[in-house]
Amino acid sequence: MAVRVRPTRDLEEYLDTLEAINHYFGSERDPERGERFSRLLSFERLHAACDGKAIVGSAGALPLDLTVPGGPVRCAGVTVVGCCRPTGGAGS
Repeated sequence: MAVRVRPTRDLEEYLDTLEAINHYFGSERDPERGERFSRLLSFERLHAACDGKAIVGSAGALPLDLTVPGGPVRCAGVTVVGCCRPTGGAGS
């Protein structure tokens, strides 16, 4: 099945998507911390990579202003990128 990438839709999916990154740091699921983080990185800026119903990766894009000659421009700072190790199949 092809992997689809899309923005997260609600807090529950947001927390599930963060787990694709947090497991690298030994972090436990923490709804309160996730809700606080969602104020910095909104639902539409955290993207879930889905293989069927399973979230297998994620990436976020922080909204930033970049100063260039002529004035600041809006840009994205890519952050919180992670992927889960595939199970089964070649190479596992």
